[in-house]
Amino acid sequence: MESERSSLMARDLETPKKDIQLRVTPSEVKFLDAMAGRVYRLPITVHNLGRYSQKIRFQEPVKPQFKLILINLDKALASGLQTTAMVEYHPDKNEDTFDQLLISVGNKTVEIPLIGLILSCQLEIESEVNFGTLVANSKVYCKEIHIINHGRVPGMFKTEYQGQLPIVIFPTSGIVQPKS
Repeated sequence: MESERSSLMARDLETPKKDIQLRVTPSEVKFLDAMAGRVYRLPITVHNLGRYSQKIRFQEPVKPQFKLILINLDKALASGLQTTAMVEYHPDKNEDTFDQLLISVGNKTVEIPLIGLILSCQLEIESEVNFGTLVANSKVYCKEIHIINHGRVPGMFKTEYQGQLPIVIFPTSGIVQPKS
């Protein structure tokens, strides 16, 4: 997985009343390789970095596939303390889903993207295939090209050639198995 990122929110300098600093980790909640009918959970941690206790509010995501589960959360988060909430994702279709979680402290709001991605293939091929200079002296020149599937489901490929040279591509289509 990727390295963990976080969001930091500070109060405007115009309001010297209180110093609001909040760290939310991770800065986005991403569910990878999700399948319809299953339930997935990931934690999100809110840490009060300021000098004062802060009132914290979570706004439920709009999409029904995402649900916020508050764990041991007080309305006020004391200075230097942190709390954890759980984001639950239960896809009802095999399609990617996007939403956001809003966390408010005072008049500031942090938006945390919620991303649910279904199983998919991730085919990779060289961006440019260069056969070099071909000389025709009754010799056959060939080049092997690798197609790699980094995904967790099989991926299909199909090749088409629309040039005028007599080039044969084999195979013209096929399936690349996951992680191969």
